[in-house]
Amino acid sequence: MSTLWIDGSTGVTAELLLGALSDAGVPTAVLQDAVDAALPGVALLVTRAARGADGPATATAVETLTAATAPLRRPEVARALEGAGLDDGARRRA
Repeated sequence: MSTLWIDGSTGVTAELLLGALSDAGVPTAVLQDAVDAALPGVALLVTRAARGADGPATATAVETLTAATAPLRRPEVARALEGAGLDDGARRRA
């Protein structure tokens, strides 16, 4: 089993991180399972994107989709973090 450490202290969006993991070879089903563990009801839409005027650069684009009509409130985020299987230090920082 391999472990990947991500230093998000300077900021990283979920979509960019998931896209990078997908490009690194993580199957979409594995990413979806991880999202399901923390945020049930959030679906991933994975597509290829091309950008750039000097010959397009391609990458994996990941969108998070949910039926929620309102942003999550603090107690909802706290419950999601509790169920995410994080260690205490990671949970506090999140």
